[in-house]
Amino acid sequence: MGIEGTVTKAANLCFIKIPLLDASFQGSANNAVKELKNFAFKHNLIIQYEDSETFTVFTKNPNALLALILKKQRKKHNLSLRDVMKKLGYKSKTSYSRYENGENEISIAKFDMMFSAITNNEEIILT
Repeated sequence: MGIEGTVTKAANLCFIKIPLLDASFQGSANNAVKELKNFAFKHNLIIQYEDSETFTVFTKNPNALLALILKKQRKKHNLSLRDVMKKLGYKSKTSYSRYENGENEISIAKFDMMFSAITNNEEIILT
């Protein structure tokens, strides 16, 4: 399973984005790529470049990637654990946080339900 990232170059600047992870890096090409590599290392991600403008982010642990997407999207949408818990109808924020921390396996159906609740029904494409 992977998610897409993009690279845009303008003059001497490079802009790298991974929208699902709400991650972006900019600066000189060397600096932006260095930041991307540091981010990937921190989150145990593998970067596979498709061409000069796109790349795919993978991990050996798909559950960890799904958990990271949920956490980054929750923060992007300024939601607390309690907010998500209420949207999902859970009685305790711990039950949701176990998914977000990668402690519980996430089925694609459950991930889709959680992602939709967090993002107000945005669509997601995983490869």
